[in-house]
Amino acid sequence: ENDNKGYYVMIQNEGLELTYGYLSASYVKEGDIVKTGQIIGRTGTSKDGNYYLRIELTVNGKEVDPVDYINFPKSI
Repeated sequence: ENDNKGYYVMIQNEGLELTYGYLSASYVKEGDIVKTGQIIGRTGTSKDGNYYLRIELTVNGKEVDPVDYINFPKSI
């Protein structure tokens, strides 16, 4: 847990670092190997009750916009 992001999960792979922040629960621990499609945590909620998730992506040490790298569904 981090005061700024609630629970968070950071996944590192070949120069990529993907952080999912503001989770209400984390289902993995440091050192775990995660697989595509694996549930790694539960989204948090904002003060007004809406679901909230922050995604940060770093490529080779540089922060980038995750939208350029992740195929998000058209509706969530």
